[in-house]
Amino acid sequence: MVKVNLVLVLTVLGAVIYSGGLHSQVILDADGEGETYELINSVLAPNGDVVEVPDCAHPDFGRHIDEVYDSILEAFVFRLHMHVTPDNDRCINFDRQRNEIKTYDQSPDSLLGVIGEAFEYKWKFKIDSNFQSSSSFTHLHQLKAVGGPEDGMPLITLTTRKGSPDNLELRYAAATSQSTIKKVGLYPFKGTWLEATELVNYGEQGTYSIKIVKIDTEEVLFDYSNSSIRMWKTDTRFIRPKWGIYRSLNNTGSLRDEMLYFANFGIKETAAVIVEDTISPTVALSTLAPEPIIDSFDITIAFSEPVNGFGENDLTVTNGAVVLGSLTTSDGSIFMATIVPAATGNVILSVNEGVAVDEAGNNNEAADELIVAAVLASNIDGFSFDDYKIYPNPVVGILNVVTHDTIQTTKMTLFDQVGRTVFYNTFTTNEFSLAMNDYKKGIYIVRLQLLQKLSYSKIVIE
Repeated sequence: MVKVNLVLVLTVLGAVIYSGGLHSQVILDADGEGETYELINSVLAPNGDVVEVPDCAHPDFGRHIDEVYDSILEAFVFRLHMHVTPDNDRCINFDRQRNEIKTYDQSPDSLLGVIGEAFEYKWKFKIDSNFQSSSSFTHLHQLKAVGGPEDGMPLITLTTRKGSPDNLELRYAAATSQSTIKKVGLYPFKGTWLEATELVNYGEQGTYSIKIVKIDTEEVLFDYSNSSIRMWKTDTRFIRPKWGIYRSLNNTGSLRDEMLYFANFGIKETAAVIVEDTISPTVALSTLAPEPIIDSFDITIAFSEPVNGFGENDLTVTNGAVVLGSLTTSDGSIFMATIVPAATGNVILSVNEGVAVDEAGNNNEAADELIVAAVLASNIDGFSFDDYKIYPNPVVGILNVVTHDTIQTTKMTLFDQVGRTVFYNTFTTNEFSLAMNDYKKGIYIVRLQLLQKLSYSKIVIE
């Protein structure tokens, strides 16, 4: 049986009742097997269709959203199915898959956000303990604009992404360019019921916050807030929420068939939401440079949100230095810099607490140290450039190696630009050659070893 819950609530701050008084809250709960699409539509768009499913590409499976009883919540919940094949995006797009519910222009006005209005969105969800993410995108929730030149890019996106480790990311687009404003490791979110609460003031000078709590322990796993952020799009008609699983098929080898669970959707129009941003920005250091470093290398300094006041002198470098003028950023949150090692040994990089500040005045937390091994060939004891010759460089066709030691075995390793070993062999003669025709053009590192002596050289294959 289809049912609709419409609850009137009174928004109170302390003892003050906001003008506007009564605001409606719409709740969508699963109620048992069968008529799931009809239930969802009856709540979110009584005269429309808010279900976006891949049924057309996979009719043999049947409906891709159903309802099952959950023993943890002791209630029926919505179960969303997604299959690597043959599911797609409504038989419209074939490089991605979509199984979502939403509000849209046929939904009641009380479910559509317009400028000057405030909303609270709440929902429970669970992803499997073996959940696999795309390296491109696996969206779980979005706030999307309808109308205007900027509506192609979602305002807010909650997405998971394959990586080392996999992450849960909060993405934001004030206009048509999107960036990650916070990300955390995905592992704690897997295999457990979570509750999300999202507070929004829609407007050019809006506010936004989202908190995700682990239900069984009440542990806060994700918390972000911003008291001064654009929460609108130019010339848009309204902004609406979406929930489900929307993922890229660019790399199907990293995906698997998934079941995603949702429960207790709530949409409540409220009086102005007061969002106090007291969260310190976090910062992480990383590099894609292969180790060991033999000359300058690039690093990324990633703050969890845009910051002010961060400069080259705020990056602490031991056994090295920042190349003057190399620190750059496009959005105030992701910085790039070039580092030059001073000597053979570990280059240690860090960012201290309180060197940068976000728009709300919160100082950054300290970053974990990034340690990068550096080996300067000119400093290697007992095995200098006079002990061997590598030619030609740049290499076209054949690389030749000549060492002055005619007795000992030489071990040769070739690393590509991201540090992967692409060749290894041992040679018992002091002169040998390596055909390079099968290697891609680019920069490589050659490591030669005689007993305990090492040498590193950079070559270019043309």
